[in-house]
Amino acid sequence: MLITVYLAAVFLSVGSLGSYWIYREYSDFKLQSRELKQMLLAEHKNQIKVEVEKAAGFVEFTKRRMYKRLMRELRYKVYLAHGVAESIYQEQKDPAHLQETMALVKRILSRIRFWNEDCYYFAGDSSGRVERFLRPDKIVHGTIDNLFTSKSLEYVKEMTTLAQNGKEGYHQYELIDPGSDAPPRTKLSFLKNFKPFNWYLGTGEYLDQATERIQTEVIKGLEKVILPPGGYLFLGDFKGKTLMGSFAPENMWTFKTPENSQVVERLIQVARQGGGFVQYTMFSEDNPGRPRQKISYVLPIKNWDWFVGTGFFTDEIDLKLVHRQKRLTKQIKAKIANILVFVFLATFFIYLFWLFVSNRLSKELAVFQSFFAQAATKRKPIDLEKLKSREFKDLACLANQMLAQRKKAEAEKANMERQLSRAKKMEAIGTLAGGIAHDFNNILGGIMGYAELAQNKLPRAGHGTVELGKIISAAERAGVLVRRILTFSRKHNTQYEPLDLNQVIRRAMELLSCSLPKMLQIELILAKERPCIMGDANELEQVIMNLASNAKDAMPMGGCLSIITSLVSIPGKLPDQGTRKTKTPFVRLTVSDTGCGISKDHLEQIYDPFFTTKGVGKGTGLGLSTVMGIIENHNGWVECKSALKRGTEFTIYLPRCPEEMLLPAKKSLESGGEVQAEKAGYILVVDDEKALRETTGQLLKYKGYRVATAGSGEEALEAFDHSEIPFDLVILDVSMPGMGGNRCLTELRARDPELKVLLMSGYALQGSLAELKKKAAGFLAKPVRAAQILEAVQEALLSKN
Repeated sequence: MLITVYLAAVFLSVGSLGSYWIYREYSDFKLQSRELKQMLLAEHKNQIKVEVEKAAGFVEFTKRRMYKRLMRELRYKVYLAHGVAESIYQEQKDPAHLQETMALVKRILSRIRFWNEDCYYFAGDSSGRVERFLRPDKIVHGTIDNLFTSKSLEYVKEMTTLAQNGKEGYHQYELIDPGSDAPPRTKLSFLKNFKPFNWYLGTGEYLDQATERIQTEVIKGLEKVILPPGGYLFLGDFKGKTLMGSFAPENMWTFKTPENSQVVERLIQVARQGGGFVQYTMFSEDNPGRPRQKISYVLPIKNWDWFVGTGFFTDEIDLKLVHRQKRLTKQIKAKIANILVFVFLATFFIYLFWLFVSNRLSKELAVFQSFFAQAATKRKPIDLEKLKSREFKDLACLANQMLAQRKKAEAEKANMERQLSRAKKMEAIGTLAGGIAHDFNNILGGIMGYAELAQNKLPRAGHGTVELGKIISAAERAGVLVRRILTFSRKHNTQYEPLDLNQVIRRAMELLSCSLPKMLQIELILAKERPCIMGDANELEQVIMNLASNAKDAMPMGGCLSIITSLVSIPGKLPDQGTRKTKTPFVRLTVSDTGCGISKDHLEQIYDPFFTTKGVGKGTGLGLSTVMGIIENHNGWVECKSALKRGTEFTIYLPRCPEEMLLPAKKSLESGGEVQAEKAGYILVVDDEKALRETTGQLLKYKGYRVATAGSGEEALEAFDHSEIPFDLVILDVSMPGMGGNRCLTELRARDPELKVLLMSGYALQGSLAELKKKAAGFLAKPVRAAQILEAVQEALLSKN
């Protein structure tokens, strides 16, 4: 039964594949036929276009050549007449007989005829008198006024003056035949001065006569053009007269298509528009009863109202495609016969092979059936000794590996669920901490602002200045705590720049030198090559201070604190980092101590916020969570090794950047210093916190600035629109109710693109600080000292926006 089904499937598959192959071959042929037809059509169209362009080029070349020959012949005839007149004058050089000599010259020149007796010589003098030497017995006299049209009169007078001055040349004008009602005719003449008689001699030819001779030459030349078999050139004028071709000399207006439409009208229309292709239906000469599609290309002949063209019948292309289809059909039939023979032989041998292997397969399949039946409950692996086939042994190995991987996946799933729960808890705590820190920053800003305002109003050594200084110092320490909370919640503003980690460590240790006990030995082993990283110096100093503070608490009886930096390159996957792959060299920072160490049970909790093993009042539980947040923000990671009574070692990896990126250190303003305003300005302070708004405004007024305040973005826009004096600077809090700072900044930019804006916020804004600098002249993170505000204001006012 199974072999029958298999054979049926084979025949069905082969039949389906054969049908599909035939369908694909036919479809490909149709597609290729269309493409080939378009290609052949384009090739034929290009061919007739080239032929017509050659014919038009030949016409233009012949026109230029014939006109040049006409001009040479006119010049030669005039020089001949001039030579005859000069010879007669030299033989009879008697002034007394000058009139007789002139009459003799006229008689001799009137006898010279050329170009079918149609052309003659003429002479003119300065009085405007013109004589045409038509025949000896009749020399036609006239003047400029009665021989030339008014349109050509001024030009002919100028021609006479040039000839009298001894010059020669070609001239074109309209000539009137005295005593005739015929319209004026355009004539091309050559003139040359003859001084003895004060004449100018000339001859010419009417352009219509010359054009007729040239056109005759052109038609004779085009009739000699040989086109591919079946092709011919046709030539006609815009009146519909056939000048050359199969229908010459018939009138083309009598030729109509089977649809009774006039082809010549379409041909003339396209030619008048500059030329192009025309498609129409016509009866061929070899089969007058069958209409055929034809495509022609025509071009106009400039200045003659002619057009020239040629064409081809499109069914000639279809005939080529029919022959190609017949060849393809014969090839497909031959291939089908070969396929049927092959299928029959292949099926016979497959049947024999199937009988041989079916018995062997049935036994080994029974082993797998038993395995899958018990896999859901017992999870017992397959016994490889029961299998003889290598393929089934490999399959059994994979099945056994599947069982092992399933157990491992279940364990990893439980671990991932624990990590997800921890991440959600960290996110919730971070959100709460960020909100509290933001509000607390505003409160601290008001405390520091009022304290500094009061301090500025008192004498430097006056009563109460010391207490105010302590209030400010306490507020600064609270600000440090807030920054830790913001760092933990990922809402702290960071400014990344190239840093030398060794210098950051030295500055941190200078700050710690007073707080670390003398019995604690400090060992600094810093890399000789500068470890350059992209980071925030303040945050990295906080990392070192947090780790050093923890190490100090772990060694109450003294010990050794080691801080080591080194440059490392870690290829491939990193330990304990999953699928993380390194792409750049790293800077490794190791902070270790010889203290009491951390138990194995606590190692998984040390980065949790507010987790601490210290006594009440001795730790906030934010130290290591802050370290973890800072390092992850720097695209690094932290590793910890510790055991009870064996000390603790924290290893931090940070991406390294090229040393060339290090910039010279920027000089900052000393805390509590003063900034002198170089130039007063009009400043708008926008903050929803009343205390910050008032303290900032009073500080700026105290330093000589004009100040206006607003409690929201809407109030700021209203104040900006109704202010009679334009604002030089806007100090804008980003986090406000209502429209908010970001939208307010956009509206202000729309009103004044050149307006300078200084941003303030209690926590990080959306987007990096580099993007914020593109929108504003500066940024201040709350809480901020008065000196920092003044410095930022002065830099913003002096900067180019």
